[in-house]
Amino acid sequence: MSDRKKLAGSALGIALLCACTSVFPMGCMTANITDRNMNEVHMYSGENDRQFYDTDSILVVANKKHALPAGYEPGDLVRPQVEMLNECFVRQIASAALEEMFAAAEAEGIHLILGSGYRAESLQRELYDKYTKQYGREVADTISSRPGYSDHQTGLAVDISDHDAKTYLTEEFENTPEGQWLLQHAHEYGFILRYPRGKDAITGYVYEPWHYRYVGTDVANAIYNEGSWLAMEEYCDVEGGTYAN
Repeated sequence: MSDRKKLAGSALGIALLCACTSVFPMGCMTANITDRNMNEVHMYSGENDRQFYDTDSILVVANKKHALPAGYEPGDLVRPQVEMLNECFVRQIASAALEEMFAAAEAEGIHLILGSGYRAESLQRELYDKYTKQYGREVADTISSRPGYSDHQTGLAVDISDHDAKTYLTEEFENTPEGQWLLQHAHEYGFILRYPRGKDAITGYVYEPWHYRYVGTDVANAIYNEGSWLAMEEYCDVEGGTYAN
């Protein structure tokens, strides 16, 4: 979960405002990774699927209901060869995809800048404490993760800026050429919009058009091809929303 500089005002899925389980009562489905025939699918087993808890998996879930192991730090962090606002590191598999995506955008006249990647639990604690003191815990929980629960700690999440950083970490980023390009093409490189509009109750966080999460091209394409963004919790059929306490 990325933190704001300020408070700003596979081929299966569902419509933007519908929960996955209400459309597919038996659970979420995704395109079979070993067979691109979209008529053949396999079903995730939701909370019982071990890959959502395996930190080596690109589908590991970090949200308000699913904490990462205490002090977790990926062992394959690398510095992507892209322009950055700050020094950033991500897992190697995400780095390669990120570099490819940034190069493709540049070739179309879209200049993306990486603003944030992996975030250590200790840094997340500092940020969360700062927001809690500034806004109170209830508001802080909607814009920042508690330490140990951050999507950024997986090493698979990134915050992306427009070319001059004028809309970085604001909802206005959605309407920039950079924001629109990502909405249309990020899935081609394995990235999904992690916190879609209108999914606050599912993800536990407000809309973040700058926050993308690497899940691999099979899953990313499956979510995108339905024509609207699902929350990761919906697609994987795992619990999200608020903290247990």
